[in-house]
Amino acid sequence: TYEIEWMGEKIDLTPGWRRLTMVDAVKEYVGIDFGAITDDAEAVAAAEAKGVELADAAEKTGDAELKSACETLWRDITEKKMFITGSIGSSANGEAFTVPYDLFNLVAYSETCASIGLIYFAQRMLKMDLDSRYADVIERALYNCFLASTSLDGKAFYYENPQEIVPYLHTRDYGTSSIRWPKMQRSEIFRCSCCPPNIVRLIPSLGDYICSEMGDTVCVHQYAQCEINLSNGAKLKMETKYPQNGKVTFTLTGKDGKIAFRVPDWCKGHGYETVKGYATVEAKDGVPVTVDLPMKVLFVESRPEA
Repeated sequence: TYEIEWMGEKIDLTPGWRRLTMVDAVKEYVGIDFGAITDDAEAVAAAEAKGVELADAAEKTGDAELKSACETLWRDITEKKMFITGSIGSSANGEAFTVPYDLFNLVAYSETCASIGLIYFAQRMLKMDLDSRYADVIERALYNCFLASTSLDGKAFYYENPQEIVPYLHTRDYGTSSIRWPKMQRSEIFRCSCCPPNIVRLIPSLGDYICSEMGDTVCVHQYAQCEINLSNGAKLKMETKYPQNGKVTFTLTGKDGKIAFRVPDWCKGHGYETVKGYATVEAKDGVPVTVDLPMKVLFVESRPEA
């Protein structure tokens, strides 16, 4: 039989079904004609009209149902389908999620683009709700999956990011096994080169992920040596060697204000009073404020379901 049942619905897979290109399928079933879109503004408008950017739409409209849907998706991804490296999408078949806790390190797919997409999603969730859960995931993905995807000289990339490599298994089963092992070396050229341009696109935008503003409060989400021009004319200078250590010095110049800085979930015994993972300090014009985030070794154990 070619009939299967999925989520209570019967699907007929009898040979003879139509073959469509992705462009034709999107046009027919979604109603968006890629061939008729001529610029970025039209593309964004088409996506918003179809609810593609759920988190953006929820933020702009204040739609509680959309926000709830985004939160449900977030919990499902980060609590049940994310590797410790912040990579997602465990299956090479369809470059996709599967069932909860299907996180087998040896055959993990963990596409670079998927991790970048998770960073984008987390950033949009953070705009709706100042909660360190989202910034923590950005940090985890940036410093692990994303950073490891690119060679030091910037010329070779992982399309998929292996969580564990046992070379013996790759050579033992070469050409004879149905198991798809991840690649052991980064490549300069891909048949489908979606990851390198996405990497190039994310790197120059990293400044957008460092902080945001809420009235007279500067919310610091990521730590880096930098100077930031604020919308009220003030400047924030951040001095740190993070992640070599957790010491960070903030200097706000031009105006007095407040600094709400993220205390990562892995940071234990810090002594700061936090609200949704952010601690707030008063900052006087030109007076440095130093905080120290303890970096004790933390043992993380996988869930028994994984």
